[in-house]
Amino acid sequence: MSGDFPQTDPTRWPPQGIIPGPGMLPKPEPDPKGHGKKDSPWDEFDDFATGEIPDENRESVKEFHASRVMRPQAYPNPNELMTRQPGAYGKPQLMLDFPWYFELIAVVITALAISSLVRTFLLQPFYIPSGSMQDTLMINDSVLVTKMAPRYSELNRGDIVVFRDTENWLQSDREGAVKRKQQNPVMNAVKRFLIFVGLAPEDADGYLIKRVIGLGGDNVSCCDEDGLMNINGKAIDEDYIPQTGVSSEVEFSVVVPKGALWVMGDNRNHSADSRYHMDKPSGGFVKTKDVVGRAFVVIWPMEHMRFISPSCAFYNIPKPALEEKDAFSSQSQEVPSKTG
Repeated sequence: MSGDFPQTDPTRWPPQGIIPGPGMLPKPEPDPKGHGKKDSPWDEFDDFATGEIPDENRESVKEFHASRVMRPQAYPNPNELMTRQPGAYGKPQLMLDFPWYFELIAVVITALAISSLVRTFLLQPFYIPSGSMQDTLMINDSVLVTKMAPRYSELNRGDIVVFRDTENWLQSDREGAVKRKQQNPVMNAVKRFLIFVGLAPEDADGYLIKRVIGLGGDNVSCCDEDGLMNINGKAIDEDYIPQTGVSSEVEFSVVVPKGALWVMGDNRNHSADSRYHMDKPSGGFVKTKDVVGRAFVVIWPMEHMRFISPSCAFYNIPKPALEEKDAFSSQSQEVPSKTG
């Protein structure tokens, strides 16, 4: 029968195959020093357990025990994380505590910089000093000009454009510009600053605003037997000019050179436009490169505020009789350069 059971190790406890029950575990051997069985390795440092720690070391032992006590710890305050000390919750971060007016100054400077960039490359306001564009634009109106045309998009007949006055058209009495009162130097400096950053409209000094009548290659003439202006042989009914009976008191017939425009004011009897400067070196034409942009909205005064819609008078204008490459193959047909 003994061969039916496996041999067990008499020194093994509990014996193989036996689950110890209550009271079957061996009793712990007494500590030879009489302090009993140590329950944990920390008891080696327990001054009350051993009773053998010198007096000079008792303070160190008490500090050690205090470090073993688990104290409740709250989650870190998010606001304190920005000013945490080195080694606390990671690397330290620099936080500059500026006064509130520093932030205000930074916001103002940023806004002015953005406004200046917009004025330089995208949009610019202009002031209307004369009645040459009545009744489309009135004296003292302010318009917003987009600089996308002609830089990134083509100009069209009927567009109202602002261009640089390179031949002193503003000196003509026919333009009838209303001069503003002279301001003191301080107010003038403030005004120039506001104009520079785009918060005030540009003065008319050095700029003109007119309507594009003819593009490069167009044959523009006035007037036919009905008193209408013709573009490439088609009469146009201008719905934006005052009803005076004729489109122009000055008769003309021109072919617009390449890279140039023929411009006229809506108030034909009070506009020093291309018609009155045909004796100039430019022949009365405006170079496309002198165009600042196209006016598309009246922004001031509020009762005049509106978008400037294109006129229907220029729809279905036929193409020039000659192709552009043939019409401007001769150097004499280019826009003459200004000579003094």
